[in-house]
Amino acid sequence: MNINIGLDPILLELGGVAILRWYSLAITVAIFVAVWLTDREMHRKGMDTSNYGGIATWAIVLGIIGARVFHIFDDLDGYLSDPARMLQIYRGGLAIWGAVIGGFLGVVISTRIYKMPLLPMIDAIAPGLVLGQALGRFGNIVNGDAWGAPAPDAWFTFTYTNPESFIPNRLLGVPTHPYPVYDMALNLAVFALIMWLRKKDLPHGGLFAIYLLVYGFGRVFVHSLREEVVWFWGLQNAQVFSILGMMAGALGLAYLYWRRQRHQENAPPPVGVTR
Repeated sequence: MNINIGLDPILLELGGVAILRWYSLAITVAIFVAVWLTDREMHRKGMDTSNYGGIATWAIVLGIIGARVFHIFDDLDGYLSDPARMLQIYRGGLAIWGAVIGGFLGVVISTRIYKMPLLPMIDAIAPGLVLGQALGRFGNIVNGDAWGAPAPDAWFTFTYTNPESFIPNRLLGVPTHPYPVYDMALNLAVFALIMWLRKKDLPHGGLFAIYLLVYGFGRVFVHSLREEVVWFWGLQNAQVFSILGMMAGALGLAYLYWRRQRHQENAPPPVGVTR
């Protein structure tokens, strides 16, 4: 099955000036959904939400900065040849792992400022984060800025036909792997898993660690359908960061369970009970 994508990345134009792009709309919706769902999770967990606006602002701003910086370094030569493009976020070019790292740093800083517990906070963020990632991929579908490798014989393909899309000209009219759809499906699967696990007896921070572990594992395979520069060992840049994220999640989860077990062993026995 082949789907021709001929949509113009510009959704609304006035006097020859782009007012709204599909990518900008998708990212905005994704952020609002993530913020809304995190607020719901904080209420469900009985957390204080009085400073949530500040925490969300820190996470969003540093997340966007991190996402853009990662993307720029991924195509540094291209951006150095046209430095003005570095600030044109509305045209696309946000790296998920950069957003995760930058957003995490924003949460670390803001929870210290507002004296909020970090681990329950990142657990509350995890469902909205992964759902927002899924929604944001819709912008990539229209934009063509996260194209898959050529796949003339694949069972499911995208063919970009609009010359204003961001797919390279050599791939216009060429069937490619629908990479954004596969990553969207991965995100939705991880979201379903997290929504199921969030009511289980996990240590604080465990839900976010599972997100890193499972999404990182899946992304290694999904990203193999992209066409990007190989860094080393046959791995593309996002695959390298996915492996690092997977390792961080696995090590973090093991540490959190070990720490909880140690606290339980060192906790004083109930009154009237001797060890």
